[in-house]
Amino acid sequence: MKYRYFVNPMKAVVGAGVALTSFGFGIIMLTIGKPAGIVFFCILGVVYFIIAMVSGAIVSFGETGITKKVLGQVVVDKNWTEVKEIGVCGTKVFNLRHPEKTGVKYIYISFEKLDEDSRFEMVLKWPPKDKIYFVYTKQRLEAIQMISGMKIETYNTNDLRL
Repeated sequence: MKYRYFVNPMKAVVGAGVALTSFGFGIIMLTIGKPAGIVFFCILGVVYFIIAMVSGAIVSFGETGITKKVLGQVVVDKNWTEVKEIGVCGTKVFNLRHPEKTGVKYIYISFEKLDEDSRFEMVLKWPPKDKIYFVYTKQRLEAIQMISGMKIETYNTNDLRL
């Protein structure tokens, strides 16, 4: 069985919407002759297009391994033997006063074994460039755990029970 998930579908939709709107305003600025407006809205559109592209990447996995595609192009393709750690992390690391507020939770796939300090560094510099990640849901976690058969690590997840 093969599973396919967007990295962050909500962020992808919002990013694409803002990008299209910004490019639309850039066209309007072009028609009324405002060069500063054209530059501003086009730069804004490009930034949000990149956000939509990264968040709209597709992570797919099956019995043989895991793949990440951006705009239909494979950017990562690994076998399960290359995966050293799968985990769930919350992205709000500075939450000492409210440990229940962990931020957005992501499932990450690392190709090197991490310790507590390296997990902190990973979350602090989120999003990681050298790992595959996608938004956590219970169904997604169960699917990847079932396919990979690996133990799931947790970092900054408060009351998440596996």
